[in-house]
Amino acid sequence: MLKPGGRLIISDPTLNEDDNTSFVDEYMKIKPDGHIKFYRLSEYREMLSGIGFEFISNAETSITFPRKYSDKYIKLINKSDQSIVSGYNVRIADDEIRITERVLNMLFIKR
Repeated sequence: MLKPGGRLIISDPTLNEDDNTSFVDEYMKIKPDGHIKFYRLSEYREMLSGIGFEFISNAETSITFPRKYSDKYIKLINKSDQSIVSGYNVRIADDEIRITERVLNMLFIKR
């Protein structure tokens, strides 16, 4: 619960702008850890404005997620648009696959 004027800060990974196939969503769903969907800034703004929040600002950072090597990841990588895959800086080394994602750091104010 926030009073009017209260600040809501959200920091969450998001899709790359050119990821029109939701490659990263499919990639993250391979490991059954509860991932459902990454949202774009426009989706956050729409969701939160509908419940009384005003968008103030955002900044982007990045995060690299390691995953244990699995043929499921390799199959997805190989069947996907390679320009989209390369945008996530996918790296395969030994027993790990690493993917780098954009992170939205957003500030909203309760109206």
